[in-house]
Amino acid sequence: MEAKLSIIVSFILGLALGYLLLLSGIWYLVILGGAIVGLLISGRWLHQFLTLFVAGVASTLIYTYPLFRDGLPKLMYVVGVIAGINGNILLLLMMVISGAMSGAGGLIGSSIREAVRGRGRTTHIVGGHEPEAHT
Repeated sequence: MEAKLSIIVSFILGLALGYLLLLSGIWYLVILGGAIVGLLISGRWLHQFLTLFVAGVASTLIYTYPLFRDGLPKLMYVVGVIAGINGNILLLLMMVISGAMSGAGGLIGSSIREAVRGRGRTTHIVGGHEPEAHT
């Protein structure tokens, strides 16, 4: 139950922070939003990445929804013609990049949290056993 709750809270916080940071006009701040959520909410790294990836895509969709009605597909078509890419592929790339940046921010935040707490999982991989306590 705790894992499901952390996924839901991560998604809601990631969606809200992603949308608010997209409103600032600096789109790459979604990394910061993902990192904040990764610092605050504990969970598995894969769950954090996937949850914040979906939250990043959803926040970008919410942010660009009014632009779809105002001619964003036409603009992307023109930009795509100049770049030699289909406009729909540009829209898809925008969503994927936003989600990947939010998910990467979540991974950064989670790894910082684990490094500060000292609960890194590298001791089990490297030594195969618990390290000896030095007193």
